[in-house]
Amino acid sequence: MKYESEGLVPKNVLSSYLKLNYTPEVVEAANTTTFNCHMNYTNQTQVLVPSFDSRLYMLCFLPAIVLLVFVPDLKYLAPLSLVANILMTLSLMLIYFYSLTNIQYPIDLPKVGRLKDYPLFFGTAIFAFEGIGVVLPLENKMNRPQSFIPVLYLGMGIVTFLYITLGTIGYLCFGDTIGGSITLNLPNC
Repeated sequence: MKYESEGLVPKNVLSSYLKLNYTPEVVEAANTTTFNCHMNYTNQTQVLVPSFDSRLYMLCFLPAIVLLVFVPDLKYLAPLSLVANILMTLSLMLIYFYSLTNIQYPIDLPKVGRLKDYPLFFGTAIFAFEGIGVVLPLENKMNRPQSFIPVLYLGMGIVTFLYITLGTIGYLCFGDTIGGSITLNLPNC
């Protein structure tokens, strides 16, 4: 493979700081993807190593999920929730950074969506904001349930702000061809 001559060797920040020597083939085998983005014009990751069926992956996670169901108190799930929130915040920061640095000239974008897409928008928005199955148990377990309403307003305000800003920035970055999820538009390499 002629990665060096084609200029396709990725610049890895960690390897440049630590002066690690690696070959692209080793990194590709470890990541099971390819660095050659010019050959991959779809939103699909090119898999070099055969993998399991997705049903087997789900079966592997089933015991952990079943054990989580038996947790009697939400306070035991707080550390897992903290780790999940940290990872989601980091991924949102990366998506915002990529989207903001790649905004195209927006003058050619339509100002209003097509009428046939509005039901899909409202269905997606209602699905994104639903969470009644979690809200009521949280309110019931609180020491001071009267302080739940301000917390709910603050949380929903933050989520609404994130949805609106990420949707707008994603539309400005990827245009009218944006996928159903913004992660489908991110580069695979």
